[in-house]
Amino acid sequence: MELNKENFKSAAEKLLNTMGKTMAIKYYGYDGNYKIDDVEFFDNKNENIVNLYVKTDKILPDVLDVKIEPNFVYGKYATVADLIGNLNAQMRYLGNNQVYVHIVDNEPLYRKYSNLEGHEFKENPERFIHLCNGSVVEKSSGYTYPLLSNGTIEVDEPFHLAFIDNEEWWESLCDDDKIELNKTYS
Repeated sequence: MELNKENFKSAAEKLLNTMGKTMAIKYYGYDGNYKIDDVEFFDNKNENIVNLYVKTDKILPDVLDVKIEPNFVYGKYATVADLIGNLNAQMRYLGNNQVYVHIVDNEPLYRKYSNLEGHEFKENPERFIHLCNGSVVEKSSGYTYPLLSNGTIEVDEPFHLAFIDNEEWWESLCDDDKIELNKTYS
């Protein structure tokens, strides 16, 4: 089946800016608009695979507050990958389950955690949220690091807030931690 690139682009952009936008506001509080820069079609064993290269008018943050999860549990925070997954799922309304959204220019999904050194928390505490459970969160990235007894942080294996599925970790947050996290990421 031959797909018309301009018609598909127009339909996909309308879908992103209606249902996609509504979902992003409801789930993440992200109120941005989407513009498709390019569309690529691939035929893979008679399946039409479509890649949409999308720009947003507002930069996506590295940490998305999941508005539909008010409690501090696994799922309270998300990444742009989660938003993209939800946008991909909505593309089925175009009659194709093989449509993939790629957000260009400001896609934190592909950023690695910054190469911090252990002493950076001591030298720049304002860049971090010091949690009562013995860890710190780098505000800009949402990555958490264990705080060592000498005041440095263990930088070898950081975890993004969105990926912490340890129930005890979430339960160990005190009220002040929750207030600070909400202030930073809501």
